Amino acid sequence: MRILILTHGAPPLPGKVAVGNALRAWSLGLALEAAGHGVRVMTRVEDVAGVDLHAADLPVITFGEPEELRAVVSSGAADALVVCQWDILGQLPDDLKIPVVADLYAPRMLEAQFQGLNLDAEFVSRIETLSRADFFLCTTQRQRWFYLPWLMMAGVDCRRPPVGVVPLFPLATPEPKGRPPGEPVLVSGGVFWPWQEASPRLLAAAAAIEALGKGRLALYGGAYPLGTDGMKYAAPPDELRSHARVEFKGMLPYDDLMAQYRSATAALNVAEPNSERELSFSFRDIDYLAAGLPIIIGSYCEMARLVEKYDAGWVVDPADTGSLARAIESAFDEPEVVARKSGAATELARKEFNPADSVKPLSDFLASPATRTKRTTLLSAIVHTADGFFRSAERCARDQQQIRELQEKNSDLRLQVVSATEARDESRRRLSDVETKLTSAETKESWAREETARLKSKIVELERAVADRAAIEDRLLRSSDEKNSLHREAGWLRDELKRSESAAKIASDEAARLRHELGRMQEVEAANAAIPGLRAEIEAARGEAARLALETERRQVEIERLRAAVDERDRRLREVQDACENASREKAWTADELKRHEIAAKALCDERDAARRDLAFAQDELKRGEARRRDLEEKARLLDAEVRRRDAEIGTLRPMADELNGLKSLPLYKAYKKILG
Repeated sequence: MRILILTHGAPPLPGKVAVGNALRAWSLGLALEAAGHGVRVMTRVEDVAGVDLHAADLPVITFGEPEELRAVVSSGAADALVVCQWDILGQLPDDLKIPVVADLYAPRMLEAQFQGLNLDAEFVSRIETLSRADFFLCTTQRQRWFYLPWLMMAGVDCRRPPVGVVPLFPLATPEPKGRPPGEPVLVSGGVFWPWQEASPRLLAAAAAIEALGKGRLALYGGAYPLGTDGMKYAAPPDELRSHARVEFKGMLPYDDLMAQYRSATAALNVAEPNSERELSFSFRDIDYLAAGLPIIIGSYCEMARLVEKYDAGWVVDPADTGSLARAIESAFDEPEVVARKSGAATELARKEFNPADSVKPLSDFLASPATRTKRTTLLSAIVHTADGFFRSAERCARDQQQIRELQEKNSDLRLQVVSATEARDESRRRLSDVETKLTSAETKESWAREETARLKSKIVELERAVADRAAIEDRLLRSSDEKNSLHREAGWLRDELKRSESAAKIASDEAARLRHELGRMQEVEAANAAIPGLRAEIEAARGEAARLALETERRQVEIERLRAAVDERDRRLREVQDACENASREKAWTADELKRHEIAAKALCDERDAARRDLAFAQDELKRGEARRRDLEEKARLLDAEVRRRDAEIGTLRPMADELNGLKSLPLYKAYKKILG
């Protein structure tokens, strides 16, 4: 038979961390393959990124979207499906024609409570998905009892429950081990799930190891590799992380983890007791046994009974820290006890969790598989309607989240547009400042050139005036008045010359300043040369702003479309709510009608029972009358026979009586009677 196993997670390959879903899928697949079936495993494409699937022990195919999954399972490529993941079960086609096996290896409903999920939606979804399967697997008898009412609510006929107990079993053949040399090591592994609150017991174990003065506690665990940010965990406290005798190893690849287990002394699985722990069957316990590790285990666990039966470890009371300390002391100080219990752990794994025997209920079903007749009940109809309601609400929430994300993106784009606009305005302002400075520089340069030319012409005039005054001095030498006048004129001219020299110096300084300003003007001209680039940037910014505006308009249209879709979903949601209310009213009316019918039926049953009692009494009386009749008939027959016999005797005796009467009349008889008398 061609079997397709659906799961999450990558195959347990060297160097890769393996999750429980994948371990379960591969252990079932290898066991079924050994039984002669053709097996393939299908998992999500994001779970196997960077994984060499050709190295896996079983053929692996992947899917991305639910449509791809439905296309594969509907293609006729498989004769039966084994689903190891609840979510995948809910994604299967409604009209699937091949048998579906649902592997319920963990009490998911209880786990949902510990994770704080929406229990109404969770329970409705679980009942809806259970209704899709034809055969069901669980790992313990306790789980089988736990799932029966859920299956009944899903419309499954549980008079002969289609449920097989297939425990977890190891991938590799368990091998015995002795106590490893060196320092004793107590290991504890697995994801820190919220329903496995082990911190108080781990702290007690660390304290016991500290009291012994040797050994260490190695913790192999962390967050679920395929989990999301919303998952909750029972992370160990800082006090445990900082303990000198405790080592945190994190989540290791499966082959490395098993190698670490094989080099350890014993394993620890003691958490706070709760309903989930009492129903569960842990992957970590199977790994411990496969590695030949004796287990220190809580008495409430399903595995505790087998550990005690085979003497494969120490069963402790979780509330008694003294029993935990004594078990650790025995594991660390009694190597012969550890060796004996290690051999017992290997024997337990081989006998109780042999793959061929463990998978037999599934093999028996696959030998003659059949699809279950799925009937619609009032509860299943309500569940189906409620599941649609919750799915619509979930889609609506996703759409609203997308709208919020688009609104945030739109806000970001608006901010980018505002920023681009501000940058454009700043560029325009800077360009205006540069143009203003350039105009001012050109004006100053023109004024400086004019002032320089004016000063130069004034210097020429002064030089000409000095020459004229020298000629005048020659003429004035002839006359004292003229001489004095010339002296005064000369003094004035000297002063004027000084003023001219000062003006020339000022002009020279101004010329130097103008040369400096000219250099700056050249820089301005260089900046002016850069203006086309700035203008190009401004045009690019304008184009980007226009593009962002168009994008904003497109996003606004998309938002309006999404709002319309949300309104449409709200309308559908209201219709679903109205349908639910109508269904509730119909249910109440049906319940009342059913109650009235039940009362009438009870009265009819009472009348029927009374009639049956009267009939039984009459039948008994009839039987007794028949018996009396038969007795009377028999007596009458006997009396008739007696009468006939006596009549016959009378008929025989009558001749004799007649003869005797004749003799009595004879004289001889009379004489004889007289003699006798």
